[in-house]
Amino acid sequence: PEYMGYLSPLDEEGNPLADPYSATTWNIDDRSLHGSYNGGVCAFPVLCMIPGSDDMVAVWSAMDELNTDGTNFYYKLFASASNDNGRTWSDMVQLTTDFMYQYNECVYPQALVRNNTLIIAVQMDPETGTFVMGDDPDGSNNYYQGLTFDLAELWPDYPLGIEEQEVDNSTRMSVYPNPAVDQLNVTLNQSSDIVIYNIMGQNVMSVKGHAGANSINISSLNAGIYFVSAGNEMQKFVVK
Repeated sequence: PEYMGYLSPLDEEGNPLADPYSATTWNIDDRSLHGSYNGGVCAFPVLCMIPGSDDMVAVWSAMDELNTDGTNFYYKLFASASNDNGRTWSDMVQLTTDFMYQYNECVYPQALVRNNTLIIAVQMDPETGTFVMGDDPDGSNNYYQGLTFDLAELWPDYPLGIEEQEVDNSTRMSVYPNPAVDQLNVTLNQSSDIVIYNIMGQNVMSVKGHAGANSINISSLNAGIYFVSAGNEMQKFVVK
């Protein structure tokens, strides 16, 4: 988790009126300027699509009946996942079970998924209720928290996201003309050393090859059969 700062009102140009990393004493005198929320048991849903797949993750705030300030329950973060375009859903999990969040309200989440990681920015508040409704005594101690979760750890038996594809690092090579006289052209898909061996397996020539066409002067080679190697590739060619 990464601390992101307290809430701060903005001026007419959109700049914070207070240091976002320290508690402020600003107040909202006219509460009619801000609508109150009445979320009920669950509120603030966010739906996150997982790029390149049929998977999605839903994040929301819900009251935690195990944690209360004696009057209200705290809102905590919950999530569920689907890997069939939302037709079926996994069991929900509470994301804010750590002790540090036991007496923290978690509201107004925003979330997205990147590289199989669920990333959430959420408003934290040590009191339940809202300052604008009058059941939260202090509006200066609200802050943002950045949270990240590995999808495989949240739902170990529920595969989500794009499976990592095995990277093909093999070298592909074409050699021409064959037979060759004075020049041999070697085309590579990636940079690699080009080595020419005689029929006895002796290294007779070596050059630094690059991706694309490489023209090699072979006028010093005697007529005969040779082998050219680059990376994991080797091909036979003939010198006239």
